[in-house]
Amino acid sequence: MRWNRITTVTAVSAAVALSLVACGGPKATPGGGSSGGSSAKAEFNAAVGKNFNPSDKKGGTLRMAITEQWDSTDPGDTYYGLSWNLVRNYVRPLMTFKAVPGAEGAKPVPDLAEAPGVPSDNAKTWTYKLRKGVKFEDGTPVTSKDVKYAVARSLDKATLPNGPTYFNDFLLDVPKGYSVYKDKTLAGVAKAIETPDDQTIVFHLNKPFASFDYFAQLPSTAPVPQRVAQVLAQMSQAQKISLLHGAGGAYVGNTPAIPALCIPALGLEDGPAGVGENLNGVTQLPAPVAVAATWNVDAETQYGQLVGSEEGGKGASVKHIDSSDNQGSGSSMGTKLRGLPKGTKVKITVK
Repeated sequence: MRWNRITTVTAVSAAVALSLVACGGPKATPGGGSSGGSSAKAEFNAAVGKNFNPSDKKGGTLRMAITEQWDSTDPGDTYYGLSWNLVRNYVRPLMTFKAVPGAEGAKPVPDLAEAPGVPSDNAKTWTYKLRKGVKFEDGTPVTSKDVKYAVARSLDKATLPNGPTYFNDFLLDVPKGYSVYKDKTLAGVAKAIETPDDQTIVFHLNKPFASFDYFAQLPSTAPVPQRVAQVLAQMSQAQKISLLHGAGGAYVGNTPAIPALCIPALGLEDGPAGVGENLNGVTQLPAPVAVAATWNVDAETQYGQLVGSEEGGKGASVKHIDSSDNQGSGSSMGTKLRGLPKGTKVKITVK
């Protein structure tokens, strides 16, 4: 099997912005407003309890600013509200908070699950059915076992210390200091989590809890394929070191392929932005955050067009991800961007 190089670009934010705008989204106005919506005044707490500057236009650019650093962008290792708001765009937990302003937005609704959990045994057992047709980015179907593994890995507070401990506190007979990395068969959570079939997951608690749907909306219930851990278990120490330290090459960061494990070579870009990697005839660009700070759609468009064309000139292919089915059933862990309008196309550069 032949694996081509995968290229990640520091200017990908500009390329994404270009693609969203190019698909017919509303043009930005000074101050970050939208010509497709109302003329709402931008001010502190302007979006509390209501949609700020709403629009019925499709497409557009999603900009998200934060006031502090992320605790983690791993859905199993985060507790910051700002991180949870971000991960809603790329993971599918069993439940999620309803995407509306005000008090209704504090109510959990089904996401990966077909319906809210069904309690039994005096609310010490909760059963969820997964939506059918949901797949990972590689086309592999998401199953209840992937959700079980995701929750089980979040129990390891030595490896993933930032997330909440609700599952540690409430799941039945979870060993102290439990780690999926020491328990490859997940025997330690056999009493706590059952998967009688690929679409069903059952949680057993050590005490009644009537509001378990709020636990089910935690990002840590977003499915994680156990095959990731299985691949790592097959890697030799030398292979792990090669992925950690990389190798020489034209890119700022270079990791070699491991064909036997289906791991492709990886080339990482670094700032200042651009696609040169010591090549001639390409443009060194300002940092993507600088052009984003201008809120200038035309500048973002030119930036993204330049990055895409020069990547193409290097031999990389420019692909599009169609998010037309990002509502309901769809991909998890970053394939479809949840919440984007139907039909939005997002451009990424890969090879």
